[in-house]
Amino acid sequence: MIHRALGMGHWALGIGHWALILILILYSSPASPASPASPASPASPASPASPAPPASPASPASPSPGFLY
Repeated sequence: MIHRALGMGHWALGIGHWALILILILYSSPASPASPASPASPASPASPASPAPPASPASPASPSPGFLY
C-alpha cells in the first residue's frame, strides 16, 4: 500500500515536472519574438532600443489585466 502511494506520488511529480517544463517553454517562447508577454518587463529595456517604444508600454498593460482576472 505504501509502495503504491509512493508510486503515485512519483508519477504526479513526473507529470508536474513535464508540465512545468512545457509551461516555461511556451511562456518564454512568445516573449522573445513578440514582447506582449509579461516577461517583457525585463525585455522592456531592450524594447526602447527598438524603433517601437510606444508599443512596449501598451503591450505590458494589456496582458497584465488578463493575468490578474
